[in-house]
Amino acid sequence: MTSMLKKLFSSKKKVAQISSKETITQLRDKEEELLRKQECLENQIQEQLKIAKENSSSNKRVALQALKRKKNLEKQQQQIDGVLQTLEYQKSTLENASINAEILDVLASTSKSLKVAHKGMDIDTVQDIMEEIGEQHEIGNQIAESISKQNPLNIDENELLAELEELNEETLKIEARKLPPKINEQLLIEEEDDVIIHVRSKEKKGKLIAQMA
Repeated sequence: MTSMLKKLFSSKKKVAQISSKETITQLRDKEEELLRKQECLENQIQEQLKIAKENSSSNKRVALQALKRKKNLEKQQQQIDGVLQTLEYQKSTLENASINAEILDVLASTSKSLKVAHKGMDIDTVQDIMEEIGEQHEIGNQIAESISKQNPLNIDENELLAELEELNEETLKIEARKLPPKINEQLLIEEEDDVIIHVRSKEKKGKLIAQMA
């Protein structure tokens, strides 16, 4: 029974929409017809005015008849103006009603779509899901932090300093080879002296440690 009523209501709605569009079309056709008639009346008015002017002095009777016809034509023109205004108002009202009906249909369809989209959802469910997501993110961060702590980088800074000193010495040797021979020889002598001093210093240090032991 309900489905039959829905079908009946839907069919009536479609008929109403079609009837509204057809009525608007008919109003437009009638409006164009009256505009053409009004243009024809304007031409006749100008023609009668011309006759009245031409006979204003020579034949007053013809001139007066022309003016009477002109007045009658102007009255018809005014009546058509009134009809055109009424048609324009009715057409505008129907067009607005048709647009409002279409908008209402769209809003009703949107409301139904939103109901379907939100079916089975409520604010408590959404909050629970968001809290769950937050908890999982926190667990992931804790796991990542725990894993990173299990593999620390054990780097001996003394080894790095020794490696840096070796690199520096290699760089100095390369630069020294680019200098003139005399300067290069002097640098080598100074370097040998530094090595001897360094070795002797280590030997003295070793003797002191042995004596203390």
